[in-house]
Formats: sequence, C-alpha cells, structure tokens
Amino acid sequence: MALNGTKRRKTRGLRKPGALSSFVQSMIAGVAALVIVPFAGLAKVLPRGEWFTEKAKLLFASIHVRRIAGVCGGMLLVVGLCVVMKKNLEASPMYNVDPGRIALVADVTWAKPELALRLRGDIEADLRLTLSELGTASCFDDASLPELAAALERNAWVAKVARIERRFPREAGGHAELRPMIDLRRPALAVETEAGYVLVDGEGVRIPIALKRGDELNTFTAGLLTPLRVVRGVTTEPPATGKRWESQEIAAAISMERVLRESAMDSVLPIEAMELVGVPAETDARGRVRYRPGGGVVLIPDRRLLPGTSLLWGRPPVHASTLEPTLDEKIAAMRVELANPGKLKGASVDLSVKRG
Repeated sequence: MALNGTKRRKTRGLRKPGALSSFVQSMIAGVAALVIVPFAGLAKVLPRGEWFTEKAKLLFASIHVRRIAGVCGGMLLVVGLCVVMKKNLEASPMYNVDPGRIALVADVTWAKPELALRLRGDIEADLRLTLSELGTASCFDDASLPELAAALERNAWVAKVARIERRFPREAGGHAELRPMIDLRRPALAVETEAGYVLVDGEGVRIPIALKRGDELNTFTAGLLTPLRVVRGVTTEPPATGKRWESQEIAAAISMERVLRESAMDSVLPIEAMELVGVPAETDARGRVRYRPGGGVVLIPDRRLLPGTSLLWGRPPVHASTLEPTLDEKIAAMRVELANPGKLKGASVDLSVKRG
C-alpha cells in the first residue's frame, strides 16, 4: 500500500510539468506561426515555393528547433513585460527627480577641516542655485543626465562632473535621487591686482574667491593644505569667474608653479611669490612670445628665511628658449646655491645664464 501510494504521488507530481508544457507548446506554436507565415508568403511568389514549404515543415518537425523557438518567444515576452513595467514606473511620481532633491557633495579636499566646511556650504548653495534652472525629470530619462552634467559644469567651481549615480527608492513613499560626483577647481595661484588677489586654478580658470590685501590672504592661505603662491606683475585684466585667463603672463606663472610643485622645491626652499618681469601678455603677429631682454620669472623666497633674496629663473618651460639652461640644469644650479644659504641672503642669483 505504501509503495502504491508513493507511485500515485509521483504520478500526480509528473502531471504538473505537463500543464506547463502545454503552455510552452502554445508559446512555441505562436512563434512558429510567426516564422511559417513568411515562408508561406514566399511559397506563393517564388518559383520553388513547394521547396520552401517542405523545408519549413522539416524545420519545425525538430524538437530542438521548437525548444529554441520557445525560448526566443519567452525572451520576447519578458522583454515586453519589462517595457510595460518601465512605462508604469516612469509615470510614478516616486521616480521623478526634482532639482531640489539632487544630492550635492562638494568635497573640498585641498583645505583644512574648518575652511573646508565653510567653503563646502558656500559651494553647495551656489550649485543649488545653478540647478534651480532645471525642471523635473524622470530618473529613467538618460537624456537628463548630460543635461544635469552640463548645468553643473557651467558653474565656476566645477572642473568636471566625473559621473552621475542614480538611486532608486527602496521603500514606499521614497523618492529617486541623482547623485553627481563633482571635481571642484583647486586654487593654484593668487594673482595680485589693484583691488587685491584673484585666485586661479592650474588651468588658469578664475575661481570665485577674491581676497583683499593684508591679513585676508594670509588667513585664507593658513587654511589650505598647500601654501598659495602670489604672482605679481600681471598687466592684463582678470576674466569673469569660471573663465580662463587668456594671457601669456598667466601661462608663464602656471608653468613655473608646476615646476616648483613637481620638483618639491618648497620642501628645500619655500618660494613665497613670483614676479613677472618683461613677460609679454600676448604673442606677436607670428605667434611668438617675445620676452624683454633680461626678462623672465623672478622667484622670491620666504623673506623670513632669506630676506632680500631673489632668483631670476628666466623663461619658464612653456616659453623655453635654447639660449637658456634646460629645466634640469636650472634646478641643479638652484640646489648648488642652496648648499650655502649664508651667501644667498640679500643676493640676486641669475639662473637663466648657462654656466661652464
């Protein structure tokens, strides 16, 4: 009795896939019909129509072909269901992103905690004002992502939008979010003007920070992880915030700043400022940058260490000349001079002249 009962349970268990097989067979039949109909049409118009009809019958006589057709039909059904579900989700308010719900994270990685916190609040408020011009968009709308990135990159603080992450609601009543990953501009130089100091980044783009003369610059610099160098002698007018300062003077200063950073010169001799002497603001008619004789970049060391000392570097790498020593030769000559700091106090050293 137990064995018979077991057999009956097995038999009942095998009947369930039979019902599923009927469904699959129906689906296979539908897909097969989609394929056979075109063959039937070809049979009427092609000379060898009987051959096409016969081949179609042989093709679908194979169980493997029917299984493959069933799988394809199932995949089409799933895709269709996904499209319908996506349309329904797009219509739901949960998946609409309002500009006010866009998550903004402005990481000021180049400042100490106290200054970074203050700047972060100001920058995020500025970015929020920029985003106010955007309208509500669906989180599924791929076209809204480039639009958001372009709007953020129009802000003077934003160097680049690295990527934008989409966050979907995890519970009822939640809302979808967009989270842009933003690279902020980092101040590289403080350019001295009549009104005070204008900050530019490593590409010469003006950052929306203006500092007055006096303690304001020192206070701001003290809050940075890396000291901010001052540039004097720039004759051109600064651009609007977020715009590149198109001047050969700024190009020379940025080029010189890059040399000082890459050579770690500040760890040996802190350079507090650089002065531009005889550096042209523009190129000539032939596109050449013609320095005044004896002109170039003058480096001013920290006056607390070497008061009255100046180092005439000459042309920076962006305007390098074969008449001057190479970059490596200038750095080597500077290190030689630093070997005897006592002689450097109040001295003027010319690094732009080739040495024997």
